[in-house]
Amino acid sequence: MQLVLEAIVDRLIEKVDEWTLSTCFFSDAPGVGPAPPGDLFCTVSPGESVFSDLFAGGGIETLHERGSVVVSVFSRLQLDGDGRAQARWFDARRGLLSRYKPRVLKALLVDWEPQSAGQRLLRDPLYPVASSAPERMTDGDVSFVRLSLTFGMSFDWTL
Repeated sequence: MQLVLEAIVDRLIEKVDEWTLSTCFFSDAPGVGPAPPGDLFCTVSPGESVFSDLFAGGGIETLHERGSVVVSVFSRLQLDGDGRAQARWFDARRGLLSRYKPRVLKALLVDWEPQSAGQRLLRDPLYPVASSAPERMTDGDVSFVRLSLTFGMSFDWTL
């Protein structure tokens, strides 16, 4: 699981020019946590999962898990008047829906699978599961809007 999450963060940093290790990072949950400086950042968090098949015997025991990972994009930008979100969502350079959602989807779904040392980490490529409704959050005096994208994954634990 750790290698999968690391591969996802690395891929997002590679494909979204504005993100670095300080603006795209792991989080316990898709909440704000300690917000980095800057107006836009993302977090990668493990999501819900279920276990299915246990394969025991033959010297290698494996357990199949169908899990998820949540990529959350946060914006501190207040480009519109109170209660309005036209620019926050659709600005060509900084819009969460027009710029960042498609970039995250493309980075994780097109021509890529998580790998480590040339070995595939998942049974199948990541697949899109859900996109959250926008959520307003605060961290002290700072206000954020969060958009979360959930991706499904299928992998085996070697026990």
